[in-house]
Amino acid sequence: MKKIWILLTSILIVIGLGIGGFLLYTVNTPEYALLETMSDFKKDGVDGLREHMTEDAWTKVEKIKDIAENPWMQKLAALFPEQSEELFSKIDNMEWNIKDILKGKESSEVILEFTDGENIKGTISIELIREDHKWKIDQIRWPKFE
Repeated sequence: MKKIWILLTSILIVIGLGIGGFLLYTVNTPEYALLETMSDFKKDGVDGLREHMTEDAWTKVEKIKDIAENPWMQKLAALFPEQSEELFSKIDNMEWNIKDILKGKESSEVILEFTDGENIKGTISIELIREDHKWKIDQIRWPKFE
């Protein structure tokens, strides 16, 4: 009876270590980091990106955010409400997929493809680096349209 308990305990330990190792591997991938980033972005907007970006990348995003929040830019957008509304509607309805992942130990590149299903189709390249044992966005390349 004692041998059965030892055998069962050993099997459970091996299974537990296997599951733990798999989960650890899964949450330490660039793909998982990108999914977390997108989730935080949907929840908190641009501010949700902060913890997922390097300092250099965040500085660039802050500059764009400041321009977008400038009262003059908002007044300019208000002059074209239909076009602004259509643009944001198209962005909201975009379909996003991971096209390719180039993995390295300390840096990776994720290529996302996007489409509105009709006229717009392209890719965005996102470079991630490991910083403090976490994958963080270091650079976003402008979209390439097809």
